[in-house]
Amino acid sequence: MTTPLFSIVIPTYNSEAVIGRAIDSVLTQTFTSFEILIVDGVSSDNTLDIVRKYQDTRLRVICEKDKGVYDAMNKGLAKATGEWLYFLGSDDYLWDNEVLAKIQELLQKHDVDFIYGNVFSPDYGENYDGEFDTMKLLKQNICHQAIFCKRSVFDKVGVFNIDYTAHADYDFSLKCFFNKSIRKMYVPLKIAYFAPGGVSIKMRNDLFKQNINKIIVRYGWRDLPESVLKRYYKSKGLYLIDLIKRKLSLPPPQGKVY
Repeated sequence: MTTPLFSIVIPTYNSEAVIGRAIDSVLTQTFTSFEILIVDGVSSDNTLDIVRKYQDTRLRVICEKDKGVYDAMNKGLAKATGEWLYFLGSDDYLWDNEVLAKIQELLQKHDVDFIYGNVFSPDYGENYDGEFDTMKLLKQNICHQAIFCKRSVFDKVGVFNIDYTAHADYDFSLKCFFNKSIRKMYVPLKIAYFAPGGVSIKMRNDLFKQNINKIIVRYGWRDLPESVLKRYYKSKGLYLIDLIKRKLSLPPPQGKVY
């Protein structure tokens, strides 16, 4: 069997009302070198019955209990065989049947590791949200339904941190943008419909949000301007100590939340 270019990972749990639309949006793509991995957390509704009605060898099912959506995404990543990874929510769908073809054409022309576009979102608007840099990313996240990542990116920055129940994708984006070896590219394409009320919207008080200052300091302390970096310290003394460490090229801080 030929190795697919894209692995499309779709976590599911009791998704009977929406999973068909998500799968159809992938199976109708004009570019066909892909696999779909349905990672189901042991649904109690008809999700798996719906999925198993699809007679397509490119679709595989993993069904086992998980520790949340990011754990499911990691399970899909571990089983995926494609060179490029894409994560689609079960209530989301690819915007049109040319999305994979357009991305594949761009990948032929550009040597990149991380390529992203826009999504349509009832929560965020028509085209969320254009090109990002590290400064913009400090304020808001890229929707992960807008991102295609080369497998090697996960070798560099690791998988999704399942300690963050709601914002592990934000943590992942920060690590990617602060890693200069990861070649990133924005394209003004609408990639997907992003359904309202996602996990990161519903759960605003998870561990990631509680530790956001520490996370930004850890990932960005070598590259952020001093005037920006100091905003993420509650203690001027700790900031000055770490500033000295930065000037001496010592390892980044790993300890307490600042």
